[in-house]
Amino acid sequence: MKYLLLSVIFILTSFTTLPKKGAITLSRNYKVENTFSGDTSSDESFYLIIAKNSKTKQCEIIPITNTNGELSQFKSVSFDKMQSVLSYHNNEGVLTLIASTEGNKEDDSTVVDIDLTTGESYKSDSISGKYFKAVIIKKNSNLLVFSNKSSVNLIDVKDSKNRNNVTG
Repeated sequence: MKYLLLSVIFILTSFTTLPKKGAITLSRNYKVENTFSGDTSSDESFYLIIAKNSKTKQCEIIPITNTNGELSQFKSVSFDKMQSVLSYHNNEGVLTLIASTEGNKEDDSTVVDIDLTTGESYKSDSISGKYFKAVIIKKNSNLLVFSNKSSVNLIDVKDSKNRNNVTG
């Protein structure tokens, strides 16, 4: 009987998962809708949890960094509508995201900068336009491509404050 009880305890503890050291745990008011991840350098990566907050009724992008195996969660970035992350680039310790509202008739994008040292974030004004086609990833910026049958419009996005129309 003693061995049977020890066997049952061993089996139960083998399948029970305990939070790992440095693990990130979200509160119950978040419903995870999507995730996104990428590398910022050879030993650093980031993870984005895109979740609906049932308390605030906001969509939030929750940034998490992984530096040499150590996880750090930064303050979330809130939006009124659900977002998709289209692309990212890294400029001198600032992670720049191109986020887009899902299910909109007119394409609506926002540029979000996250300072990987302080965790502070900045959002641009909305970039609205019809006929969004693609994002072209460059080393230190992204090109948003808008095109219809007669014209092409390119917007070069360096960060939340610096974006330029490029004539096509």
